[in-house]
Amino acid sequence: MKLVPFVLEEWLAKYRDSVPHHLGMSTGPKWTLAELRALMSDAERDAFDHAALTYTPSNGREPLRAALASIYGAKAEELVVFNGGAEALLALFFVAGEPGANVVVPTPAFAPFMEVPRSLGVEARRYALRLENGFALDVDEIVRLVDARTKLIMVNTPHNPSGAVASEEAIRALDEFAQRRGIPFVVDEVYHPIYHGAAARSAAEYSRAAVLGDFSKSFSLPGLRIGWILERDARRRKELENAHAYFTVCASMPSELLAEVAARNRETIWNRARTVTAQNLTPLTEWCAENEEWVEWVCPRGSMTAFPRLRGVADARPFCVAAAESGVLLALGEAFDAPAHFRIGFGLAMPGYREALGILSEVLASRRWAA
Repeated sequence: MKLVPFVLEEWLAKYRDSVPHHLGMSTGPKWTLAELRALMSDAERDAFDHAALTYTPSNGREPLRAALASIYGAKAEELVVFNGGAEALLALFFVAGEPGANVVVPTPAFAPFMEVPRSLGVEARRYALRLENGFALDVDEIVRLVDARTKLIMVNTPHNPSGAVASEEAIRALDEFAQRRGIPFVVDEVYHPIYHGAAARSAAEYSRAAVLGDFSKSFSLPGLRIGWILERDARRRKELENAHAYFTVCASMPSELLAEVAARNRETIWNRARTVTAQNLTPLTEWCAENEEWVEWVCPRGSMTAFPRLRGVADARPFCVAAAESGVLLALGEAFDAPAHFRIGFGLAMPGYREALGILSEVLASRRWAA
């Protein structure tokens, strides 16, 4: 019942305050409290300034849930608000936990997908997303992992760390399979709707899948620590609400009020992220082409991160260390169970993004990481 060290957070914490170019981030352009307040109407600003710092309803304030539900064409009652996507994941895996249970999750992936269920005594069965086929879902592989003890099937799209986007065909097939077997099917969509090229619909618009979202990724507001799950099954929704009530009781009143403003002004917020990611993805694409002798990748179709792989090495950590020592922070591939890779963000508004990529080119050319 012990959690293993959180490699990603330990790595980022080691360098984030000392490295000038932070490309290890997985979120988008920063927002200040003043900028969010500027989006408020006079009435909203007055309500925020005079709000009592009391408990909020355990499932979230109705105005916030209604604003989030409107993203999907859903009902406010179908949403549960959590303290970030991390708590939402914990609740999902906790509710799935029972002796002998298993969950089916992707790899490479955000470490809690695997380590949280394991810490709860639940087997985490992993299906592979492979660079060679564009990190696409293999429905047949996922189905083969399912048995009578499977309590949850998880998909992540746009995918962290690769930015791959699952097809509607694959999501529909998995949803139909999960419905036949009576297994909860969850789609983590924390990067929806940040896409590069053709936009994808939320799984909530064409399936019965539960959908996980938060304000940290596509909204670029990680400091709010607000996440949510859209769950149309009333029994499962009640179980999630109960877990949340035990874990943290409720979310913060100021955070919920600010999140409501963000949700109502979502296109303004998303468009800033779309603009910055488009600006940065162009030089990143050029950089990967210029360094294809050492790097192979799949250009992300969504999200704010890419997941290149170093050619001819089993572990990219020495390269990431050399990059950090040279002034550019990347995220270790081993943190996602793919040590030959590294994650590189392109969501922050950084005037020195091309400069940072130039430093990475120098590190690659030096080959000191390959010694």
